[in-house]
Amino acid sequence: MSYELDERGHSVVRALENPKYNWRTIEGISEETGIEAHQVAQILQFLPNKVDLVRSRDRLGRQLFTTRDHYYKTQNVLNRILSTFSDRIR
Repeated sequence: MSYELDERGHSVVRALENPKYNWRTIEGISEETGIEAHQVAQILQFLPNKVDLVRSRDRLGRQLFTTRDHYYKTQNVLNRILSTFSDRIR
C-alpha cells in the first residue's frame, strides 16, 4: 500500500516539528491536528516512506515520535550520544 503525503500527513509532520515539544505522543499529535488517534497511528506507520522519523519510548512505555531533523535541532550532542548507546531511539 502506497501512502502519499497529503494535507493530513503534512499536519502530522508540522505537529512532530512543533518547537514547543521535543517528542510527541500519538495522542498529542491527534489533539494538535484534530486527526483521530487511530488515523495518526496509520499516518505514522507510512510516514517513514516520506520523512525520516525517529521513535522512542517514555518511562511509562508510551511511544514517542519526532522527525530526525527536529531531533537534531532539539537534542544536545551528549543526549544524542547517550540515546544511541542506550538504544532509546530508532
